[in-house]
Amino acid sequence: MRTGADEPLSGRIEIECQHCDALFRRAHRGSLHLFAPLIQAFSRQLVTGLTVTFVLLAIGLLLNQNSTALAAPDDVEQKEPEAPANAQFFQMDEANFDANVFQPSGNAQQARVQLETKFKLQFEELNRVCELTDSQRQKLKLAASSDLKRFFDEVAVLRKKVSNGQLDQNAWNNIWQEIQPLRNKQAAGLFGETSFFAKTVRKTLTEEQFAKYDSVTSDRRRFRYRAAIEVALTSLESSVPLNHSQHETIVKLLMDETQPPPTFGQYDQYLVMYQLGHLPEEKLKSLLDEQQWKLLQVQINQNRGMEQFLIQNGLLPKEKGEVKILKAKVRRLVMQAVPPADAGEPANRTVEP
Repeated sequence: MRTGADEPLSGRIEIECQHCDALFRRAHRGSLHLFAPLIQAFSRQLVTGLTVTFVLLAIGLLLNQNSTALAAPDDVEQKEPEAPANAQFFQMDEANFDANVFQPSGNAQQARVQLETKFKLQFEELNRVCELTDSQRQKLKLAASSDLKRFFDEVAVLRKKVSNGQLDQNAWNNIWQEIQPLRNKQAAGLFGETSFFAKTVRKTLTEEQFAKYDSVTSDRRRFRYRAAIEVALTSLESSVPLNHSQHETIVKLLMDETQPPPTFGQYDQYLVMYQLGHLPEEKLKSLLDEQQWKLLQVQINQNRGMEQFLIQNGLLPKEKGEVKILKAKVRRLVMQAVPPADAGEPANRTVEP
């Protein structure tokens, strides 16, 4: 058997040329085509055996790995970043701004008229029930005007920040974060518990007047709350069939165990389902059979995460969320104050705030 050392020089040179030709073809395919003639010239004049071949191969690999770094800045084409083919753009102008801020009218002027009409109805009832004096009427109207002005001033500030033209998804999301609170204020009502008007009512009315007004408004809110419960349960029964007795008992439970919302709107049904999920489980479960209870749990679980949404839309008082946060803080403080259990004691003690 012949070894590599016994092989004639011509045979080794032929093999070397084959290696270099392969390198030559690879250089032509890649970004090193400028070096290909040089590699070819060396490959045709090999006289020193494998050493030169290895050197050429090493140079070729090194240049191939660093071809990008060797390119001159002017040789690299600079392209502006392009928007993805499926990028969404939103057209923003005065009309679209109003349509997104003012719901359901979609128009600033119509929205103002609707808000003023709501106040007029509310004020007329207050005047009828309490027999307001001229001074009281003047103060209350001024407070309501301040609420309206504050709201439309906030809209004007946002309108100046929004530029007309096309907006990409990120720009639109940023604007929506500021539009949504304005929509929530309209849905909750500009003359609710935190308004100048409501604060002025509490300060201006006498105790007797306030008691009369509170009685009338409470009765009306309970009547409307019951109507919202009826509508929500009727919708629920398409998924959880109830008989008449069960329906009426659940209505009574909701009226007795929960409070009407501070305001009403298009999301009343979500509020009822949220409140249904917070009824005492033993009272609700005892009314239903096993299959009804399973079906009801599916519907209740779909509405468990609605609390913040309902607070934002004025259907739950902010204090409810604040109380939960306070309880959580108290619970953490209490747990921190409890000394750790001894090694021989069970560590499954629970502490209630």
